Amino acid sequence: MMAKRSGSVWLISFAVSMTCLAWAGQASAGAQDLKKLSGDYAFSGEAFCIQSTSGFDSTLGFSPNPNGTVTFRPFNVQGIRTFNGDGSGTVVFTQVGINIPGDGGNQNQNLKPNANAGEGHANFTYTVAPDGSFTVDQGPITVTTVAGAGNGNIGVTTGVKFSGQASKDWNTLVLSTDGLNVETTTTSGGVFLRDRICTRARTAVKIK
Repeated sequence: MMAKRSGSVWLISFAVSMTCLAWAGQASAGAQDLKKLSGDYAFSGEAFCIQSTSGFDSTLGFSPNPNGTVTFRPFNVQGIRTFNGDGSGTVVFTQVGINIPGDGGNQNQNLKPNANAGEGHANFTYTVAPDGSFTVDQGPITVTTVAGAGNGNIGVTTGVKFSGQASKDWNTLVLSTDGLNVETTTTSGGVFLRDRICTRARTAVKIK
């Protein structure tokens, strides 16, 4: 009877040991994948956003809700995205864009097209798969307007996510907006709040 119990204990111990080894192997593989995506990447790209001060109705194809201000914002961006090799990183960039009033009812009657330029920065986290695909979960993005409309304003945007693919040598990356996400931008200490839905595309080349 004791021999059977000892055998059962041995089998359980063996199973637990193998499970722990499998988990350790998966963790090690994940860490190695993260290390493959590391260094500084210079990037550029374009974006287009629908912005609404009254939010969006997800039941109507994410159309802007009524009684708000609607603007369209196309812009380009260039900068440096740094992957630390551990799932964290930072990004700095400059951007130039235009703001075009949309169909938002009476709220839009006094709006006129304008343009501005800004400088921004943010932290982010990322994951990497064995096939070289990756995701980026962008932390709050802070942009200071340095020229044009709203000069001096500071905006903070949340909810930005990317998915992408690395080349075989990890020297080139392509990224785009990951899914249909409603982002939120707060400007100048919270006095101006708006939601927006954006499409983005980026190409990045490793420089360091």
